[in-house]
Amino acid sequence: MPFLGTTPTQGFVSAVTKQSFTPNGSTTAFTLSHSVANENDLEVFVGNVRQEPGSGKAYTAAGTTLTMSEAVASGVNFYVIFKNKAQVTTTPPVNSISTDKIANDAVTGAKIENNPTIAGNLTVSGDLAVDTNTLHVDSSNNKVGIGTTSPAETLEVVHATAPAIQLNRTNDGGFKSIIRQQGNDTEFRGSSGSTKIYTGAADGDSSTARLLIDANGHVTMPHQSAFSANLGVSSQSNIAVGSDITVEFDNEIFDQNADFNNTNHTFTAPVTGRYQFNITYYLETIDTATGYYYIYFDTSNRNYFNIFSPAFTADTSYLTLTLSVLADMDASDVAVAKIRQSHGSVQTDINANSYFSGYLVA
Repeated sequence: MPFLGTTPTQGFVSAVTKQSFTPNGSTTAFTLSHSVANENDLEVFVGNVRQEPGSGKAYTAAGTTLTMSEAVASGVNFYVIFKNKAQVTTTPPVNSISTDKIANDAVTGAKIENNPTIAGNLTVSGDLAVDTNTLHVDSSNNKVGIGTTSPAETLEVVHATAPAIQLNRTNDGGFKSIIRQQGNDTEFRGSSGSTKIYTGAADGDSSTARLLIDANGHVTMPHQSAFSANLGVSSQSNIAVGSDITVEFDNEIFDQNADFNNTNHTFTAPVTGRYQFNITYYLETIDTATGYYYIYFDTSNRNYFNIFSPAFTADTSYLTLTLSVLADMDASDVAVAKIRQSHGSVQTDINANSYFSGYLVA
């Protein structure tokens, strides 16, 4: 029909649904093919005459049940029109559709442009998959997979031949480091500088360098237990005869990790392991009348000896005795360097240039 004025943006499409029934003169309740809120969603016709809806009138309706106040006679033309199936069509103004007008899960991937730009934050409440398994976030287990849709750890990187993670510093030369699995080998590939391993602090950044590999392959462990000591400027003179004497190594040449006590001349093992110990005794005024000298390491687990019998024709001025052992020690075990002259005269001195050293091997 012609009209005056601006073309309306709203109209109706033909979506009216009709349902016919076959009355039998006794049935008053009929099943509707579409659910309705109430009788006002229907137009009921009996013998092509529209009936009045409402309680106490011609009919009522709720859900999928139509109830007539009286049975419709057999053979009468009896049908309903569903008014609530008519659809409103509207051309909305630009930028006028808000999120509450769109049903949940109604927007499919086909309706999103190929390269969308999101200006704000993006929150994903479920799993996130990028190109199937290029990147997968498992929201149930709080794990991330690269190359896998079922990460076993907090972060798992999967590749058919050589999974790897690369760190790339770009602002001063493009230095790169790589962690890669090659076959059943794990590779740590450093850049042109040193590779360092730090431990000791909960926050990580405050930790101390424990193992260093420089660019030429030299490996150092700045806190690996190692020490060397001597008697300093004074000799230990006229050692007693017939008793075990602790040699007074009171001058530390170095004491890496501070495990040697130069006051009581004792090394204390910081951890359980294998320790290499070495002593060199520079003895003066050797008594040939004694039966023997023995030098030894006194450790918590066992003692290690080297014995010497000075079968000289006369006392000698100088003698060097050495002993090296690989000792097993538990954490907090101690090691002390000692000497014993069996008998004879009290005359032997231990020169200041005698040494006691040791280090953790494994």
